[in-house]
Amino acid sequence: MLFKNRKIEVLIEQVKKYAEGNLNANLREDDYPLQLRLLVKYIMELIETLRRFTGEAQVASSKVSSAVKQVNSVISDSTTLAQDVRVASNYTKELTNKIAFGAEQATIKIEEVKKASETITELAETIYEDSIVTKSIAEKGGKSVEEVNKAMMKIQQSSQEVGERIRILTENTREIDGLLANIQEISSKTNLLSLNATIEAARAGEYGRGFAVVANEIQKLAEASAVAANLANQLLITIEKGVSEADRAMISGTESVELGIKAMYSAKGSLDEIIQSTAKVETKLSRASEARKIQAETNESILNFINEMSMMCNEADAQVFKVVDYIGKQEKNLKTTEKMGEILVKVADDLVNTTNSITLVDLSDSEKINLENRIKILRKTLEVIVSTEEIVSVEPNKHEPLLTELFKTNSEFEAVWSNNLNGEFIVSIPPAGIANASNRDWFNEAIKDKFYISSIYISAISYRPCLTISLPIKDINNKVIGVLGVDLKIVK
Repeated sequence: MLFKNRKIEVLIEQVKKYAEGNLNANLREDDYPLQLRLLVKYIMELIETLRRFTGEAQVASSKVSSAVKQVNSVISDSTTLAQDVRVASNYTKELTNKIAFGAEQATIKIEEVKKASETITELAETIYEDSIVTKSIAEKGGKSVEEVNKAMMKIQQSSQEVGERIRILTENTREIDGLLANIQEISSKTNLLSLNATIEAARAGEYGRGFAVVANEIQKLAEASAVAANLANQLLITIEKGVSEADRAMISGTESVELGIKAMYSAKGSLDEIIQSTAKVETKLSRASEARKIQAETNESILNFINEMSMMCNEADAQVFKVVDYIGKQEKNLKTTEKMGEILVKVADDLVNTTNSITLVDLSDSEKINLENRIKILRKTLEVIVSTEEIVSVEPNKHEPLLTELFKTNSEFEAVWSNNLNGEFIVSIPPAGIANASNRDWFNEAIKDKFYISSIYISAISYRPCLTISLPIKDINNKVIGVLGVDLKIVK
């Protein structure tokens, strides 16, 4: 009876420890009397149930806490992003307003260009018509010049004929002058003979009287012939003078005609150049007219495009306004979600604290020393691994074979993984249950260039006790570039 009472006291003491949260110890049915064994069995079944529940609760609370922290981080990023989007949307709104205003101004300017182009087109058409008239006038002028040129050629030919006749007349006057000189000489000799005859008649007396009368008449005729010859000579001199003047005038006229002909040729050349230039201007104006028509069509197309763009800007402005409104609503929802996340974090923390107060693993001093020695040996192994070229490369195809081999050759590992500085997993064996480790203590301590050892907790993979070890991955310049981590099983 005394033995039974003592066993009941031992059982009560152990149940008390269970009630205090220490679920580490196990009860053996064989250590108790037959009357108590069924009770001990049920107590152990209850303790196992509590252990499973506590382990699952710790894992779940850890997952919830991690997930909520990650969600809060995402919400924070989303809030920041929403604010950035709001700023960008406001800027976009201002920009679309400016574009719309610029489009309106461009429309006004294009309208002005269109009007100016129409005016230029009208002027070009007028110039084109004027150039046609100018060309017609120039062609008529060219024909007139040709007619004048023909007349001048006839005048030149007539002048040459007159010159030839004046030359002949000059020669005739010279011959007449020679004849007059002979007549004057004959008259002089006749006068001298009549004088001699008069003298001889006077000597003859009565017999020479009749001869004297004849001599006297001959003298009168000689004198009259001399007077007539002198008058004819003076008239001939006057004629020669007139012929000389006519010859000089004819020469001057011929020179003037030649100059006139040259001037006509020059004028005709100028008129021909005017006609050619007018034809070129006409062609260019025709091309310019076609180009201005194309320009007018292009301006019309641009105007339509700008009007469409202005309408799109106005529509975009309205859409941006809606987006800003939606972002405002989203920010409110994010704030509400953030508050819910804070509540979930508190609940998860409370759940973690509650489950952590229950001891599932209570290591003895020797077990603690053994675990410390295992960690020391493992640290040396891991420090060698993080210094290898494959790990320093932080490339998945180089990490995976090395970490796979490490996991297979160490049965005490629950998991092996590596992360970059953003918390993203490079490789995880088995696959990680979270997308990013940036809010985990083991990650944040390792990137601070620390060797991290966590407290014992329940593994989310095996639901058994384990702890996490992590250390930094460094490049050749001793700069932290990533994290290597393992989950170590706790075996009693």
